[in-house]
Amino acid sequence: MSQEILYFSYSFDAAVDIPGQEDVFAVDPDSGAVRRLTDDSSGLDFVSDRDPAWSPDRTKVAIHRAVSNNSPTVVVLDAATGDDLQVVAEGVGPVWLSDDRLVFRAAYDERKILASTLVGEVAELLLLPDGGYVQGLTWHPEQGLAFGYYDPGENPGMIGVVSAARVEEALSTGTGATLDDVVLVGRIG
Repeated sequence: MSQEILYFSYSFDAAVDIPGQEDVFAVDPDSGAVRRLTDDSSGLDFVSDRDPAWSPDRTKVAIHRAVSNNSPTVVVLDAATGDDLQVVAEGVGPVWLSDDRLVFRAAYDERKILASTLVGEVAELLLLPDGGYVQGLTWHPEQGLAFGYYDPGENPGMIGVVSAARVEEALSTGTGATLDDVVLVGRIG
């Protein structure tokens, strides 16, 4: 399998797609060949498919999908066909921890990071204090979970990191991490 790069983009063809429609694509960096994974152009609803992420084994792709005025959901696709495999939970910005576990931000609570197995067992992984919020998750199995962290007080734009060991502990014991478990580094931008 090639090392395709995933991305989302607005309408591929304005003559066919709903204006502003967002779909997920894969591009082969060697040939430039583009492959469309999602195509919601035949429906009447506005569909936003965003933030694609490969599973570690590259057989699945997680995205978040928002349909018109419904809650955004984390959806897992078959990487080869783009077919929906399952809706995991309400949320945005999914990142894979393993081939069968995802983390993502809660759909309507920017302070909350959730974790879910592919069978839909959702648990709170981190809850930040009021006023704080998370943006842009990324995972490294040795370094941990990193994210853009903002709170209007002392930390108006930092990178937050929860160690891989603390993430694993939180998942195995069901005790979510807190701000005390977050190491703040650098400044955003």
